[in-house]
Amino acid sequence: MVNLVEVEQTVSTTNPLVSIIINNFNYATFLTAAIDSALQQTYPHLEVIVVDDGSTDRSPEIIASYGQRVIPLIKTNGGQASCFNAGFAIAQGEIIFFLDSDDRLLPDIVAEVVSTFQSQDEAVKVQYYLQVVDAKDQPQPEFHPPLDYSFPEDLPTHILNFYNYTWPPTSGNAFRAAALRSVLPMPIAAHQIAADAYLNLVIALHGAVIPLRRVGGWYRVHGQNGFYAKKQELNLPHIHQLLRITADIQTKQRELFRQKYHLPVHKIGRWDIGTLKHKLILLKLDPSPGAISESRLNLGFQGCVATLCSDIGWRSQLIHLVWFSTTPFLPQILARFLTQWLLYPDYRRQRMNQLFIPFRFWAKPQARS
Repeated sequence: MVNLVEVEQTVSTTNPLVSIIINNFNYATFLTAAIDSALQQTYPHLEVIVVDDGSTDRSPEIIASYGQRVIPLIKTNGGQASCFNAGFAIAQGEIIFFLDSDDRLLPDIVAEVVSTFQSQDEAVKVQYYLQVVDAKDQPQPEFHPPLDYSFPEDLPTHILNFYNYTWPPTSGNAFRAAALRSVLPMPIAAHQIAADAYLNLVIALHGAVIPLRRVGGWYRVHGQNGFYAKKQELNLPHIHQLLRITADIQTKQRELFRQKYHLPVHKIGRWDIGTLKHKLILLKLDPSPGAISESRLNLGFQGCVATLCSDIGWRSQLIHLVWFSTTPFLPQILARFLTQWLLYPDYRRQRMNQLFIPFRFWAKPQARS
């Protein structure tokens, strides 16, 4: 068991300043709602920083219309990591929220997060659920993380074995600024996308993460989400990019285990399903000489063991066991089909719809003459 390190600085017991940093790129359609959700918090002691990452739509005009109610930071395009770095560099708050400009916060979430930090001196991060809504603010029956997710009691040890843990997207997390100073600025080149992964997986080794079992905001799925859309389909360049991000984060995690826990760690996440799955997909469907040194059989075996050790639910376990145990032996064309069918539900739904279109047409009542 790994002992948690002490947090260097506690949050003020009375009225700490909170910084809400909104990162935006060409989301003028949703930007006003995001800014308003920050300004309309029941907790009054906050600053709202809006970082625009070189937008070419009406975003700069919208930001300017708020006058002194927000702190604008207009910069050239550099990606999400550069927005986090730039916003945090000027933030004055003791508690930091990063809000994606197509999401929204519920009015009382900042107040509850502040209270949680004040009662939990060892906490470096507080996380909460985000409910999915569509482009027109219509709630959907989907939450991030899932409502029934489990949270490990010993998070550092869990990270050592599994690399990852269950955390919400950017807008579902709040951080202690004192701990963030050990994490930011983050490497920009390696985290053009999914910069929240770096924040969540590195900050967790600086202290305790507190999960709130309540919805604190809206996660908008509107058809133009960059990272969300790529997760829903088999995208080999995207998987290459995710493995590079994982390698960079694991390098930082190994450093922290050596520096803060005095553990000479050589491998992070031996049983991480996501990384094992991505490596096997690339070895089978996009093999590049020397890119991945492990064998398909070894990855398949490790994937089966990791699946049995996971808490992803019995249906998902069954799907992954079938996939890990068969993929190493299949011809490439069958491996591609099985990967898409089992691991990417949108592909499965699309193919099922295509199969049943003739039946729906045949069953459609014909108009009487």
